[in-house]
Amino acid sequence: MADNFETVVKNFSGLSTETKPTIAAGNAVPNGSRWREVDTGITFFFNKADDAWYPYLPQRVVKFEYSGADMIYRGINVTHKAATSATNWVIWKYTYVAGALTKIEGPLVGTWDGRAALDWA
Repeated sequence: MADNFETVVKNFSGLSTETKPTIAAGNAVPNGSRWREVDTGITFFFNKADDAWYPYLPQRVVKFEYSGADMIYRGINVTHKAATSATNWVIWKYTYVAGALTKIEGPLVGTWDGRAALDWA
């Protein structure tokens, strides 16, 4: 695999409800560019290979919810000792059929306490 050297990255900011720029939408977004959501404090990094934004989450607090041996929810908060009622949890939901993982949804942002009520597909 060849090394790719990016000389320029862009820094964007906006609300979590705003659409982030992508190459498919006709924007020049260099690999590794950053988007900071000013209302949630979450920073995203752009992956040019799949034209997608991914959250940068230094793992400070991680929570899990299980049903038997199956992990149902995983949540991360970048604030040390964050309250479960804090609104900046990044949460994934896992779905299983007969013990086999069939779907991963998220991440969505919300409270850990309100994870079941988030807008899952």
